[in-house]
Amino acid sequence: MNSTFVPSARRRRAMLLAILVGVTVLATTMSAPALAAVTLASNDGVTASAPPPGLSITLSDARGQTQSGATLTYTATVFNAGAVPVRGRLDVTIPSYAAFVGTAASDHKGADVSWPIAVDAGKSASRKVTVKLGTIPKSEVRFTTIATLYPAGSGTQILVRTADPDAIRGVVDPAHTVGLQPSTTNHSNEADVLLIPILGAVVIGAVVLLVWIRRRRVARGNSE
Repeated sequence: MNSTFVPSARRRRAMLLAILVGVTVLATTMSAPALAAVTLASNDGVTASAPPPGLSITLSDARGQTQSGATLTYTATVFNAGAVPVRGRLDVTIPSYAAFVGTAASDHKGADVSWPIAVDAGKSASRKVTVKLGTIPKSEVRFTTIATLYPAGSGTQILVRTADPDAIRGVVDPAHTVGLQPSTTNHSNEADVLLIPILGAVVIGAVVLLVWIRRRRVARGNSE
């Protein structure tokens, strides 16, 4: 008499369904793009650095749309909700066809202005800058200004970065660009590449399980 436990057909189907659901959930979780502390991909030779807990940055001109010749005033604010003070350099970068107007920044080079900034724990610090737009090139989708916080004494490690992409009057803004040129959007195909072998493993696992169940069924029939 064979005492090996063989699950019923209903139980086998439930086991198979549970395995497939579990693996699918795992594949979806692993392939989902993670939120990054740096909100924009860097194309200027610098790299992202893990920011202190609770550190964030915002940038706004309180407008959603602009046009050639407009004057915009931006406010960049660094928030420190952490437990330690943060010292660094705050940079604001604009497109090359715009110019800063009457800036009080400590350093002004072309399309960049910067200030040394210190933010105590639980506090925030802001800087304002005015920008005058020239003629916006026809190739532009949005007028995008970027704010970046670097550690003190370093211009190669980004702590946090954000952007304010204003729509351009009269220009259709394709949703997939999120206000930026496709070459500078923070999109990666790494998740898509990772998903392929995971889905392959799901299919192989399901086939193996079905073959095992079938063999168990045959073995049970022979033993009887």
